[in-house]
Amino acid sequence: MARNLVDMGYRVTVLTASEPGSHLSSWETDLSGIEIIRVPMAKVPKEYGWAYRLMFRAFWATKGIPIIEKLVRTISFFFLPMDHHMMLDLTSDKRIEKLNPTVIIATGGPWSIFEIGRTLSRRIGAELYLDYRDAWNIYSPDLRIGLLHDLGSGILGRIKCWSNKRRERAIGRHAKGIISVSENTLNNCMVASGVNNSCLVLNGYGHEPLDSVEPLSSKMNLTFTGTIHKEQLFDIFIKGVEILRSQHPNIFEDLQFNLIGVLSSYPSNIDALSVFSNNPQFNIKPYIDLNESIRIQRSSDVLISIATRGLVGIPGSKLFEYFKAERPILLISLADDGQESLLEETNTGSICRSAKEVSDLIVQYHSEWRSNHGIEYAPNYNAVQRYSYKEQMKKLALFIDPEMKTSQHYPH
Repeated sequence: MARNLVDMGYRVTVLTASEPGSHLSSWETDLSGIEIIRVPMAKVPKEYGWAYRLMFRAFWATKGIPIIEKLVRTISFFFLPMDHHMMLDLTSDKRIEKLNPTVIIATGGPWSIFEIGRTLSRRIGAELYLDYRDAWNIYSPDLRIGLLHDLGSGILGRIKCWSNKRRERAIGRHAKGIISVSENTLNNCMVASGVNNSCLVLNGYGHEPLDSVEPLSSKMNLTFTGTIHKEQLFDIFIKGVEILRSQHPNIFEDLQFNLIGVLSSYPSNIDALSVFSNNPQFNIKPYIDLNESIRIQRSSDVLISIATRGLVGIPGSKLFEYFKAERPILLISLADDGQESLLEETNTGSICRSAKEVSDLIVQYHSEWRSNHGIEYAPNYNAVQRYSYKEQMKKLALFIDPEMKTSQHYPH
């Protein structure tokens, strides 16, 4: 986002807690022209009153103490900011004030970022935009991902949900507009935040030059990257591979499955892999450096994407990374959760709705791979281009700065 907005002529400062050299800072992005303000996490933010600071301290002091920890965390849920354990130290705001920003975009992970954005907006007087990469409160059951949105059941769970809705509305009252990553999520977030001014800005892919890559091995490589939540159709993938191994053992021996990041997934999905845990055809790893992940994607023959069961939420960022990798995509899906329409529009892959279809498609890919021409891949490059960061950031810039449309030059 920052790189593309700077290239358009805007002045951009990034406020972040990531430290130089961490996996969050390892992207090969040109940072020239971007001011980076790095600040530590604040376990006890200084800008809060003494009663709040006392509760912050209690939250950390009782960690690991049975019963008391649960009681303190239940009470603090209703009084402390959401994801307060990831708050940034806002003593840095003096540096931001000197920059005199006109716009603040609160984006990315934890919901405390929205709180920080509102605080800075109040102090500086800059317009606040809330960028929902994930939905906060969920009104539509078709969007709910348990791992992200489970506040518990019963009366306490309902009270927590009510409390979060009030807080989200309170932050929304200070926002000039909201941004989100899919039509369904955007509509949900408009209801949740109470903000009507909105813009759809999808996750995208970068335009960095593509280096030539060597095949990962002499086998046909099928690669999945990312975490698998319990709502995803991982069982169909596993059953499809089992069918393939049973009915086409010679083809199976020709394959290499790279599952990158899966060891950080939902426990039942990791357990499902036990049948292949000692199989040399399976390369199963935890998270790795983003650039290494992209290199593996580009060196693979087929990329695997796994949709969610009964949800219509957010096309993950990995799908757009796959677009950049320029390899055919095997999508496992029962209905369009936002990925099917993207694949059909861009002509970048095929959709499987059953384990048998997974097995059959891999057999077809293998036949093409064995031929001299390789696996067929004929994307609609004009459609793929629309999902680059550059094109998505043009939409964002027009939303925040409508005058850009009539200007011959981007503003400075």
